[in-house]
Amino acid sequence: MVSLYLADPNAGVLNLESSAGGEGARDRRNLPLSPGLTARVLEKGAVILRMKPIQDPEFDFDIDTPEDGIPLPLLFMPISIRGRVIGLVRAFLQQGAPVSSRTGEVAAAVLSAAVRNGLLYRSLVSSIEEIAEARRLGRS
Repeated sequence: MVSLYLADPNAGVLNLESSAGGEGARDRRNLPLSPGLTARVLEKGAVILRMKPIQDPEFDFDIDTPEDGIPLPLLFMPISIRGRVIGLVRAFLQQGAPVSSRTGEVAAAVLSAAVRNGLLYRSLVSSIEEIAEARRLGRS
């Protein structure tokens, strides 16, 4: 299962934007900005790969697991725009999955660009709608 979260600093949470994969398992809708491994990714802006996350002292069962609370191998990838971490992608891996931190670093860069483009598109559509509404009001 792979999930994309974007930070809402006003609410102090990460909001689930999208999730895919995972047979039957679901990821959490919202996550606090701290504690846990999730928080470390936001603070450091670095990829974290933990094949046995439960052994990490920063691991938090209530945050660093899917909704079912079962700990799985994890790959965290920060989402950065202009050098600022705005969210993260976390992938729960199958036991023995062949993945490396370098894979996460490459994927994080690609995902950051994709999220940036998505946010720019959302902003553009909103601006176009505002301009269209202003034109309609100006004609009345």
